[in-house]
This record gives sequence, structure tokens and C-alpha cells, in this order.
Amino acid sequence: MKNIITPFVALILTASTVFASTTPEVIISNNYIEVINLGAEDFFTAAEFNSKDNLAFTTTKEITLVQIYNEDGDMEFQLPVRSKDIEISMNLFAFGEYKLGFIFEGQSDIHFTQVKIK
Repeated sequence: MKNIITPFVALILTASTVFASTTPEVIISNNYIEVINLGAEDFFTAAEFNSKDNLAFTTTKEITLVQIYNEDGDMEFQLPVRSKDIEISMNLFAFGEYKLGFIFEGQSDIHFTQVKIK
């Protein structure tokens, strides 16, 4: 009986891991803007819409580049960073939805946040 149950339990655990979904995490939300972390891993130690009307992020790893994509998926800006801290001016955005692509030191994957300007 143990030989039948063990593979069945392993199959159930594997299936639940494969089909598990991550809920996007809202990291900034106010009357003007909403920023949602779309990645499975949380790289942000702080995120705010500060008094200078900038998006300010602090991350656990050094950011190499931030890429800003418009609603159509076209890259509008690519900002070299080389720091764990970045402020992005709201002057770069109009109303609508954008994606910020964060590339971290030593990694080739892009980690996205969705930005909605209200």
C-alpha cells in the first residue's frame, strides 16, 4: 500500500507546485499612481511616491538598468543605474499604464513592475 501512496503524494505535491500562482503585490498605491510587482521574487526593500513626485525604489540587489515600456510594449527609456537606490521622475510618464523592467547585477532576467498613472 505504501508503494501506491508515495508516488501519488509526490504527484500531487508536484502538480500543486507547478500550478501555484503568485499574486501580484501592490507596492505603491495612492490617488495618482499604482505600482504592482509582477515578479515572483520580491527585490524591493522600499518603494514610495515621494514628496518630489518621484518613484523611489530601494532593492536588495544592485540595479544595472531600468527599462520603461509603454502600453504597447515599446521601450521608451533605458536608464543605467548601478545602485540599489533609484528615483524616477514622474515627468517621464503621461496618463496610462507602463512597465518598469529592472535588470539586476549578475542577472540577465528582467523583473517587471506595472505602473498605472491615474
